[in-house]
Amino acid sequence: MTKSYPNPLVFQRADPCIYKHTDGYYYFTASVPAYDCIEIRRARTLAGLDTASPFTAWTHHLQGEMSSLIWAPEIHYLRGKWYIYFAAAPNQQVTGDTFNHRMYVLENSNADPLTPHWVEKGQIHTGWESFSLDATVFEHNNKLYYIWAQEDKDISEKSHSNLYISEMKNPWTLTGRPTLLTQPEFSWERQIFWVNEGPSVLIKNNHVFLTYSASATDENYCLGMLVAPADANLLDPSSWLKIDHP
Repeated sequence: MTKSYPNPLVFQRADPCIYKHTDGYYYFTASVPAYDCIEIRRARTLAGLDTASPFTAWTHHLQGEMSSLIWAPEIHYLRGKWYIYFAAAPNQQVTGDTFNHRMYVLENSNADPLTPHWVEKGQIHTGWESFSLDATVFEHNNKLYYIWAQEDKDISEKSHSNLYISEMKNPWTLTGRPTLLTQPEFSWERQIFWVNEGPSVLIKNNHVFLTYSASATDENYCLGMLVAPADANLLDPSSWLKIDHP
């Protein structure tokens, strides 16, 4: 029997994130068209997310660092609490080649994330201040990891973003030195813009699969992938095999 799903799954929602919780619900969040708040939907089925009522978990600040261009939220349940990771900017200006986004996190200790108990835990500090976004988190072998996209002109003047990984002390604090996992190096990663962003992790068949998006967000946009053995040191770049084609 073939399943069918609405296409698009949820209308006018960019950077989607879907998390299936132990309560059987699918939880959905994404960038909204106005880029001014973070919404959550839940449904028993993926198809049901289209008509599920959105709950506003958080609204942008009127000014300051979390006031503009609220992008790419991800919802996760970690160590007994809910977390939403997202990127925000203080304005809509472009500095150099990129906007001025940094990464932030919200926490909700209520069992039900569709409640007004979300509190700001602040910026995720990576060790340097530059354009950064698209964070994802995952737990593996009792360790918590954070993967994100960040600009580093010391690596390449042309690069808009590379992917980094770090272990986490807790769901809002990185620990240790970030590890560079991948930077745009193949031609399909350098179409118009040199971009590696949007990481997503799947642990299956004794491997850790990391997919990401590359190049400009038009018809050139494509997916790349890195793979590591599940028992490898994920903070060691040599543990990861980068596939040379999209």
